[in-house]
Parts: sequence; structure tokens; C-alpha cells
Amino acid sequence: MYGEAERVLGDAIAPFRDEVFVATKVWAETEGEAERQIARSLGFFGGRVELHQVHNLRQVDYLLPRLRRLVSEGAVRYVGVTHYDPAAFPDLARRLRTEALDAVQLPLNPVARRSEEELLPVAEERGLGVLGMQPLGTGGLLTGGEGPVPPEAAALGCRTWAQVALKWSLSDPRVSVVLPATTRADHAQENAAAGEPPWFPPALRAEIARRWSR
Repeated sequence: MYGEAERVLGDAIAPFRDEVFVATKVWAETEGEAERQIARSLGFFGGRVELHQVHNLRQVDYLLPRLRRLVSEGAVRYVGVTHYDPAAFPDLARRLRTEALDAVQLPLNPVARRSEEELLPVAEERGLGVLGMQPLGTGGLLTGGEGPVPPEAAALGCRTWAQVALKWSLSDPRVSVVLPATTRADHAQENAAAGEPPWFPPALRAEIARRWSR
């Protein structure tokens, strides 16, 4: 579903594959297409994927047992599910409670916060890894309004509003990783810099969320 992304990534990390944790997804309308996607992913990444996820719960009843078999065969290490649409959160939460899962991918940023109420408590209760998608929204969180970033955030290493948004999500102890999208190498480096502590204390997270909600 992402074109050449997996092939390019697989080629890039091949010399140091053992040092990389690969997370990918399968999103298919039919079982046959799902099998083809899984086979391609495993081929791109040296025969194994650390985290394989059922994207948007598509074909989930077929795919979860399939991915668990791959875990038993050593081709996959962890299994997860994802969804971006709040309308699907009740079904996603049910799956988190009832299925044998290791991770969930969900939307989270200072503006999109429904997953905080409906999904993160379940993920914490079940001990799941959490991947935060859309941590910059659809690009609208690249600025926080007029002026520089808050001095409290700057003191914790944030130079840009994008870094503020990324660190906001990562400062929730229930969140394992966030997934910002970019086409620019300099932005990728900037984003990575936001992935290191120190983290925002709760009061600063609340103030940042208030600022974006004005």
C-alpha cells in the first residue's frame, strides 16, 4: 500500500539488518492478497519482521491466526492491530481486550486525543506496545501559532513546533514510539532528535494541548 517503501527500506538496512526493529502492516481485501503482501514483506526484510500488524482491522479474523502461526515459525516476533478512525475505536478496544496481541497503532497528537480515553487505558492494562500514528496531524501541528516554542519546551530540547508535538506524545509513558511522516532527510533528523528524553511533565503536556486547542 506504500509503493516502493518496503523494498527501499529493505535494501537500505540489509547491511545491518540484525540491528533494526522492523514494523510493517498488511492491508488487503482478500486472503490471497494478504498472503502476497506478507510474502513480499518477509522477502524484503531478510525473512523476518519484528512487528507485523493488521492494518485497519481489515481481514482481521483471518490475519491474526495467520500472523500468530508466523510467530510460532520464527518469521514474526510480535503481532499488532491498527486503526485511524475513531468510529472504529470500540471494535479496536474489544480486540485489544480479547485477542492475544503485543501492540496497537493508533492516532495520537495534542489535537486528536480520543485514543487517550478509549484505547490507551486498555493498552496499558494489557501491557501492549503503543505506536502513535499521525503525531503531527496532517501537517497542521508543524506550527503552534505565532511566536517561538514555549520556553519550558525549549529548555527540554525542542527547537521547533514539530518537535514539541512529537515529544508531547512520547512523554505519555504508555506510548512506545511515534511515526512521523516526511519526505525530507533534514526533517527526519529533526524528528529523531525529539525522541530522546527529558520528557515533558504532565503540566507542560496539558499547557501545550491547551495552546493547540485555542
